Amino acid sequence: MSATNVEKRRTWWRSLTRDVSPLTPEQQARAREIDFRTIARIYRTSPILIPCVAAVLLFTMDTQYAPTITITWYACLCLGYVVVAICQEGFFRATDPGQTVDKWIHAYSAIYWVVNFIWGSHVLVFWSPENQVQNMALLMILIAHAATVTGISYRILSVLYSNVVPVAIMIIVGFALGGTLIHLSIGICSILYFVFIYFSTKTAHAQNLEMFAIRFRNEQLVEDLAREKESLDLAHERLGRANLDLHEREDLFRALVENAFEGIFLTGEDGNIRYTTPSIKQLGFEACNVIGKPIAEVLRASANEEKLQTAIHKVEVGGQTQTIEMPMERTNGTSAWIEMSITNLGTGASAQGLVFNIRDITERKQADEEMQAHLDILDALATGAPLETILRDVTDSIDRTSPNAHAAIFLTDSEKRVTRAVSQSVPSSLLEAIDGIVFGPTIGCCGAALQAGHRVIVEDTEENPLSRPMREHLRAAGYGSSWAQPIYSRTGHILGTVTTFYETMRAPTDDEIAFASGAAHLAGIAIDRRQSEKQLREASQNAEMANRAKSRFLATMSHELRTPLNAIIGFSEVMHKEMFGKLGSDRYRDYMSDILTSGRHLLSMIDDILDLSKIEAGRYDLELKDIDIMEVVDWSAELVRPKLMEGGLKLKINTAPNLPLVHADRRSLRQVLLNLLSNAIKFTHAGGSISVDIALQGEQMEVAVTDTGIGIPADRLKETLEPFVQVESSLTGKHHGTGLGLAITKTLVEMHEGTFNIESEENVGTRVSFVFPTSRLVARETDAA
Repeated sequence: MSATNVEKRRTWWRSLTRDVSPLTPEQQARAREIDFRTIARIYRTSPILIPCVAAVLLFTMDTQYAPTITITWYACLCLGYVVVAICQEGFFRATDPGQTVDKWIHAYSAIYWVVNFIWGSHVLVFWSPENQVQNMALLMILIAHAATVTGISYRILSVLYSNVVPVAIMIIVGFALGGTLIHLSIGICSILYFVFIYFSTKTAHAQNLEMFAIRFRNEQLVEDLAREKESLDLAHERLGRANLDLHEREDLFRALVENAFEGIFLTGEDGNIRYTTPSIKQLGFEACNVIGKPIAEVLRASANEEKLQTAIHKVEVGGQTQTIEMPMERTNGTSAWIEMSITNLGTGASAQGLVFNIRDITERKQADEEMQAHLDILDALATGAPLETILRDVTDSIDRTSPNAHAAIFLTDSEKRVTRAVSQSVPSSLLEAIDGIVFGPTIGCCGAALQAGHRVIVEDTEENPLSRPMREHLRAAGYGSSWAQPIYSRTGHILGTVTTFYETMRAPTDDEIAFASGAAHLAGIAIDRRQSEKQLREASQNAEMANRAKSRFLATMSHELRTPLNAIIGFSEVMHKEMFGKLGSDRYRDYMSDILTSGRHLLSMIDDILDLSKIEAGRYDLELKDIDIMEVVDWSAELVRPKLMEGGLKLKINTAPNLPLVHADRRSLRQVLLNLLSNAIKFTHAGGSISVDIALQGEQMEVAVTDTGIGIPADRLKETLEPFVQVESSLTGKHHGTGLGLAITKTLVEMHEGTFNIESEENVGTRVSFVFPTSRLVARETDAA
């Protein structure tokens, strides 16, 4: 072989196993890191997905090998994918995977060579010469696998080959094992398909590298453009600053200052104001009235002058801006809250003194106080404070948020009579005068508000006729105006009023109306809440009294009724059996039979009622032991055998072999079986049949009692499980009862964590079943051995 041909073959093999890239080594490393991260992220679910698919094959496919071989194959596959998962996590957790990406790729490829050979060998493990459909399914799974991984791992050829080549080999081996002409044909097509995949992936891989080359070139171009743009912006900025002369800056500053929303005062060296902005009008000042005056005098902050002087001293000494909040008095006599920032202009010749930026924050402070007041009331309501305390908090919140306000709450009954008067600031003499009166439509703003159902305002208590009945008391308290807001309950009933008194004659502002409405709403919530709690306590006390009365009644019935009933049953049974001689007449014997039957029936009813009461009270105790269900069934069947013979019925017991024991209460299970058998006997015509079937359903046990009786209408099935309900039928008149049997039976089954079911068809029969869960079943010792 010539040297030229050898070199061509070497070049061809290198093209198979190595990436031929137009990128630089640094770009190649980055591109490989991005591609490998993409492949690893997509393959992240394969350690879970492939073992799950293999598990499906393990449990559904036929194999000609021993189970140990298939299990060993599955264990090896799972171990391989555990290694894959560890490799993936190691790569994603690596601090600098870009520097070692080639090591990760080589390790990943080597692992996948082994894992994919193990995975592809399922063709050999589950190959079945008798089941060609299964064989073809195995091969199709591998073909689908090869097609899927090709679309993912074409980015890195070594990863692609480790995923495709082992699978392709196993596919060709599988078609070779088929031995038929169709297998040979499909195998040849598969070879051609993999050749096509190879050249397609080479092309896609080359295009991927070209895209990276374009991407890296674009990134470099973007970086270059960004640097050029930044240089150009800096040049424009310097040019703009150069073109902005002193005159323009001065005009701009003057425009900003004179149109500022905040009021600005500028003081000189002597501390007096030498400049103001037009916006000080919003604070109620005029420039002509403040120039040349000290700032403390202008703000009328005598009460907070020490706080103001301390802040000014800190600015003059430290040079840092100080911000304070303080109240001030406007020129019209009203109060306001301001926020003031104080800044030192410096000691230069052209700029000396302090700048005061003042903002009116009255509305914000008022909103904060109102919100805090509402939160305090809601907190008191949530923590269970007394109603009196909450109502006082409501009136106090109005007093604090509305200057010169004196609030009171008057609660009324259905006749509009004042039942309670609460206030923090209204004189007690006025409260006592109002407490107990009946508010008519003309008695003050409160009576008018109660009558109209909305807010009523009296701006002048001396002139408004509504104030005439209470005018002397209002004069004594010094109140010149008042308004009342009705308090509504959740149901729309008026509970009283929130009334606000003022010493001056005035109307409320919108903010005061909104806050009073919110206070009335909170008062309504508090009253509703406390009334609901009172009703709940009363209902709870009544329920407790009723429960105690029920307990006393049941105890009395247990001792006072069962004792004479047992005597009646015992003596009637003695007389019915004529133990001490003949009765003398057959009619007496019939009477004794009726007495005996009625007494037993009444005792059974009392026992049922007592059992249900114990269950509802949670006093029905279970004595749990491992018991044999057949012993319970045989005991119950033996007990009802006389009734079966009397009714001409047949009983059949069907049971599965090797039944486990049941961890249950023997007495309760006997009662369940006895109730079900008694119902079946009671409602089955003569000549009918009853069966008891015990079977295992997976890991659960089902016990079913089936009869050929009269059945239950479909729309009445649910009623049969309710206490004291009997479905009327042609036989219920012959067999009266409490209607508690099925209700007690269902409850006892559920106390054993079981499920209860009833199926019935009218005139065909009824099937009642209950199922014990796995947790209640105990393997016998012989079974466990």
